[in-house]
Formats: sequence, structure tokens, C-alpha cells
Amino acid sequence: SNGWMPVYISSTSSGGAIGPAHFNYSSYAVNSTTPVIGMMSYPGEWIIARQSSLNTSSGAAAVTNNYLYGYSYWIPLGSTPQSITLPADQNVGILSIAATRPTMVDLSSDYNAWGITTAPWQVPNRKGFDNKGQYYNASNLNLAWLKGTTAVDPTIYMTWAGVAFEVQNMVTDPSEAGNNGKNNVVQATGQTINITAGDYANLFMIGASNDGSQTENITVNFTDGTSATWSQTFSDWEVTQTTFPTGEFLVNAGTQILQTGQQSGQTANVYGYSYSIPDGKTVQSIVLPNNKAIGILGISLL
Repeated sequence: SNGWMPVYISSTSSGGAIGPAHFNYSSYAVNSTTPVIGMMSYPGEWIIARQSSLNTSSGAAAVTNNYLYGYSYWIPLGSTPQSITLPADQNVGILSIAATRPTMVDLSSDYNAWGITTAPWQVPNRKGFDNKGQYYNASNLNLAWLKGTTAVDPTIYMTWAGVAFEVQNMVTDPSEAGNNGKNNVVQATGQTINITAGDYANLFMIGASNDGSQTENITVNFTDGTSATWSQTFSDWEVTQTTFPTGEFLVNAGTQILQTGQQSGQTANVYGYSYSIPDGKTVQSIVLPNNKAIGILGISLL
């Protein structure tokens, strides 16, 4: 091809989706995978722009899709980057480099559902991401660790579009935390999530819905006493699709764990959602909809 094409995993019969490269995608099938802006290709790489044509060496225009990607590297705790050395490969081109520090919202007091676990331990039947005993499989959520110190527990996080999201640490063996396990999902019940004031341009969330797609309003409250309505459709975590509602992107394609601790192979997608904060406004809090079918895994601002 003459274009800069995305590197993504696709199949028409035996599986394939966007997600961590080490994951065995043959565990479930999809019909096709069409790259869209915001979609992850390889871990740490996202599609951020698309053009439908390019200029050839002769000056003519060639009709073909071209993609621009964004890449992110999470700097280890306590380290300060001094420089980077690019690879000796003229087939790799860099347009711009920026260092950002997303603010991950602490949801530790807001988690109210146990929706992420690991095999092979049996877990409660009436819990899970869908309240019916189905859980996200932590083993293929593409989680990363940020090492702590002797006094600070390690932080588990996911990344999307250069933004990091803290994901609640989960016990590996439920017996360590009793029958209730460890809550690690915010189930939407109309609660208010407080946001530390700062100069941010965008608010990001990762999560999904269950029991079908759900369209709900999120109230965004600002420090000046005003508020705005963020209307968003949340896709079902079990549905494989090639097009997404406005403001929603596929962040990770994983699988489920059953109440018995078995890995079912059923699709368990995590989606990303973004809200552009109006100029001159500072977010104070957001009010989630009163709909338990919507689950939030993380919130960050940048």
C-alpha cells in the first residue's frame, strides 16, 4: 500500500480485536475490525487522525486511508526523563513530542461493586460487572504496575490515548478479603464524584454498560456554580462492533470470568469516553446517572 496503514489485529472468522498484543484473540470471534479515531492498535498506540488521500512523489493525489498515531510511555515513579533516543529507522517518523501529567481521580471511596477478578477462585454469584456473576478478567485487561515504595502500595493502571487511569487494586484470592472481595468498579447510582480543581481541558472515563447499550446524562458541575449536561451512550461490554457512539472508543478487548472462577471466553470490552471542558471552566464534580447497568473503572483529567 502507498498509505500509512494501522497495525491492528483483524479476522473474519476465528477472532481478532483491538487489545493487548499478548492476548489470545482466538477465544472469541468478531466479524471485522475497522480502525477508527481513538481506537487502540498495539498497547501504547492509538489512532488520533485519519486522511483519505496522500500526495505521491509525482505530486499527484492518491486516494487511500492514512493514519496518524499517538504513543505514550508512562514514566516510572521517582524518575525524571532527560532525553530519548529514537530508533535508527528512517521508516519511523515523529511529528511532535509532548510530556503530560494526567490527574487520576481517586475513586477508592466511590467503588461500590466487585467487577474485576482473576481465575481460578470462585467468587460471589450475585456480584460481578453485570450483577449476575460475570467479571472482567484482570489477566487480559492490559493492566500495568507503577511500583510504590516501602510505604506506598503499587498502583495498577490502564492507559488510553496517552492518559493513565488508576484501577483499584484487587485481591488475587478472594479468601484474602472474605466473601465480599474487593470493590473495584463504580456502579452508577446517581452519586457525585468530586474532582480536585485544576486547569484541565478534557475529562476522560473508562468503563462500559451491561444489559444492552445505555444512553444517559452525566451532570458536570463547575467551581463557578454552573453546570453542564454530558449525554453519552455506553456500549454493552459483551458486544463486538466496528462502529461506536459519539464520544466512545474501544480501549481494551478482553474476556470474562464466571462466578465459578472459570474463564468463559465471552467478550468483555472496556470503552473510553471523553468530555471537552468549556474554556474558562473548572470542574468541581460530576454526577453519574442512576443506572446500575453502567460501570466506571477509572476517571482522569488532562
